[in-house]
Parts: sequence; C-alpha cells; structure tokens
Amino acid sequence: MFHPYNEIKWRRAAASCAPKRDLTGVVVCMIDFSPLWATMKAKHVTQYQLLQRGIDNKTLDSFKKNKNITLLTLEKLCRILDCTPNDIVQFLDD
Repeated sequence: MFHPYNEIKWRRAAASCAPKRDLTGVVVCMIDFSPLWATMKAKHVTQYQLLQRGIDNKTLDSFKKNKNITLLTLEKLCRILDCTPNDIVQFLDD
C-alpha cells in the first residue's frame, strides 16, 4: 500500500532512483536503502569509515538517492558491515 508520506519522499527521489511508473503515472522507486542507514547506526559505522574501506563518494550518493548499485558493491558492504543484503536494501512492491 502506498502511504501519502512516502509519496512526497518518492516524488523527490523519483528523478534519481530506479524508476517505475504506477498505473496513475506516478514514478515510484523499487529499491530503498533505508535499511543500510539503520544497520550503520546499529553497528556504529560512519560514512567516513565506509570511504576508508573502499566505498567511494559516488556510491554513497547512490545510496542516498536510491540509485542502482552493483552486486560487487552489495557484497563489499555486507562484508564491511558483517550483515546480509536484507540489512542493506529492501525492494518495494508496486
């Protein structure tokens, strides 16, 4: 179900995410990196520490804008944070 609060959030991010249009023509994101930020907070890992471990600024920007990443990047994050992909990304239903 699409919540009105999320609609505002997705409209802002629509130009920069992996887009898909719903039946009404609204662009919705199919991937969401909010679990990444929660995992980083729980494990006390900062963005600076990710930079030191090989995650570059462009990739961090991709996370913030819910853009696509490679599986190699996902694997690297899982190893850095000692977690599973579900702790980094969630896939949203349309």
